[in-house]
Amino acid sequence: MVIQRILRHANVSTTATYYIKTAADDVKHAMEKLENNMPQTSPMVGDTYRTLETHQEAEDEATQYAN
Repeated sequence: MVIQRILRHANVSTTATYYIKTAADDVKHAMEKLENNMPQTSPMVGDTYRTLETHQEAEDEATQYAN
């Protein structure tokens, strides 16, 4: 099991017990309904701490300051 190897669990039952969850059909349908009724987010006004900056933007800025 790939998840077991990633998490480095010696026993697959540990992975299954704590990380593999199933959801009943009614729960899945409720989540789909919720997702479909979520309002669209508005455009972001600003990113003060630049947490959403792309990797390329960060490299470009670093290059700009280095020169």
